[in-house]
Amino acid sequence: MEKEVKEVLLNIQYQIDELNKKVEKAILTSNNGNYTYTSESHNNDKK
Repeated sequence: MEKEVKEVLLNIQYQIDELNKKVEKAILTSNNGNYTYTSESHNNDKK
């Protein structure tokens, strides 16, 4: 049982790492490498 739980957790960790890579790539692509980040509240102030 414990072995299966560890395997599931490792699998989840791997999937999270893969998603993080995709998100990072998407951010780089959409910002053309510009890492400036504006929060939702900051965007709402502009309206």
